[in-house]
Amino acid sequence: MEKTIVIEILDRFGKVRAFHRVERFPCTIGRGYDNDIILDDIYVAAHHLRLDYDEQGRLFASDLDSENGLYAVHPLKKVDSLWLQSGSRLRIGHTEIQVYFPDHPVPEAVLERGRPGRGMLLLTSWPMMLFTWLLAGAVLAVDLALETTEEYELGELLFELVPILVFMTVWAGAWSIASKLVTHRFYYAWHAVLIGALLLFSTLLDSIGEYLEFGLLVHDLAFHISLIGGGTLLAGLIYGHLRYSTTLDHRKALRAGGFVALGFTLLLYASSWYMNRDAAMEPQFSSILKPPAWALRAPVDVETFLAGAAGLRDEVDALRSPGVAER
Repeated sequence: MEKTIVIEILDRFGKVRAFHRVERFPCTIGRGYDNDIILDDIYVAAHHLRLDYDEQGRLFASDLDSENGLYAVHPLKKVDSLWLQSGSRLRIGHTEIQVYFPDHPVPEAVLERGRPGRGMLLLTSWPMMLFTWLLAGAVLAVDLALETTEEYELGELLFELVPILVFMTVWAGAWSIASKLVTHRFYYAWHAVLIGALLLFSTLLDSIGEYLEFGLLVHDLAFHISLIGGGTLLAGLIYGHLRYSTTLDHRKALRAGGFVALGFTLLLYASSWYMNRDAAMEPQFSSILKPPAWALRAPVDVETFLAGAAGLRDEVDALRSPGVAER
């Protein structure tokens, strides 16, 4: 039987620093220049470790009476000798060593992203980026204009968009740098299109939620639509960024985006509950005002509203009583 192993020398982050293919046994490892594998580690003895096969063909590692000893990893435990299987990891000094047999399976090769199709070329182009940002800015400006109750000038309205534009620029730039470091491609336009699309659709979603809440007279409907829909958009945003900034496959990128969005949504729900936990006396009706033409349900008359608020009125009167006021 051919006795061949591959040894990986790992750094403190678990990344491979060197590969060694070993075909002669016994194999010695240490700082001495007469070893089969020489390590640059002051905590490793001149002759620290010995790898060999026993009579049954099993590979084992044994400590050569070194000062700092031999450790098995996962769990970390000091040992005198250790039976090794493919994938076994051990530690000597400040160096970790992983042993593999030649038939050990390796992950599938990462798919090289070649030239994208026409649709992707359009989505990642600078004209598409400018179109997305202009459209998102226009929708946001209209939304701000409809929400304000004071007189405004166009210049003041547009000035409110500057911080958002700066944030989008920095966001897309940060992801582009990550893309360059990992995939060696910048993809700025793609990341800018993603953040622009998020701003566009989240603004439309907020407006739709407000009109639905006003029209259907459902308390906090806009809040739930904004958080759930916004979380879905955030998942898509993170997924799109990861697909072009990392080597993650489709499923892992989708899972990461989902986890980030779920965590962010739950955090906002928890924050909203904490901020409003003492507002139990808040009237359960929407405070969103829209043009009457958008009302999809008949309004509640004053008598019906006051009848439903009778309990609230009694609670307010009780709080205003002298005994409660003194406390």
